[in-house]
Amino acid sequence: MNPLLTKTQLAELLECSKRHIDNLVRRRAIPIVRTSKRFVRFNLENVLAALQRFESQAVDAQAATSRIRREHKA
Repeated sequence: MNPLLTKTQLAELLECSKRHIDNLVRRRAIPIVRTSKRFVRFNLENVLAALQRFESQAVDAQAATSRIRREHKA
């Protein structure tokens, strides 16, 4: 079983700020493990999988936007 990470540990591993982690949690872009109302931890494998799905969606959206712009110019 993977150890659960704190927000600080996750931010260090992802090389981002704790505020960015908060924003990802607020947008429900990454999963959390909540053991109480204020106690939150992160499973690194689940977070990475969620971020990869999020990245794939962003790439798909960018490709669709480019296609729409090309069609609109034609």
